[in-house]
Amino acid sequence: MEKLLASGQRVVTLKMQGGDKQALIKDVQYDPLGEQTLHVDFSELREGETVMVAVPIITKGIPKGQVDGGVLSQPVHTLHVKCLPEAIPEKIVIEVEGLGVDDVVRIKELKLPESVKAVDDAETVVVAVHLPRVEEVAAPVEGAPLEPEVLTAKKEEEPAEGAAEAPAEKEKKEEKKEKKEKK
Repeated sequence: MEKLLASGQRVVTLKMQGGDKQALIKDVQYDPLGEQTLHVDFSELREGETVMVAVPIITKGIPKGQVDGGVLSQPVHTLHVKCLPEAIPEKIVIEVEGLGVDDVVRIKELKLPESVKAVDDAETVVVAVHLPRVEEVAAPVEGAPLEPEVLTAKKEEEPAEGAAEAPAEKEKKEEKKEKKEKK
């Protein structure tokens, strides 16, 4: 089973008591480390019946827009298609060499085999070449602090009005006492 899954095969022939049956590998569950196969789900295929599967999208080449400073982005990595089991493509290859800056490829522009129909929205962007966005930093305003104010830091406590006057009043009282004692 490991060799079969590693080969990328999607349609298999299962040898069963009632005879051989064609089946589509629907889902594979692996152990948490991805080393061992725990479970495989199959879906029986009937002659002439179409199936819906996800096919990987691969880009080929370096876009000419990348030479001009653009960046290739690929927001969609799989395409859902509907076709006969024997027509399931292994992958969909998109030639991106001709893409310039601000060029996009939508699902409706993909070259699919004749018997394969895309199920996803035709206007969805599969690959695009854009200039990288540069975030402008505002120049500091004159007189504004260069560093942000730390709101959690404790400010030096200013004595309350009554507390500030209290030591001075004490000194006056002590001076009066001293004067009275001298007399």
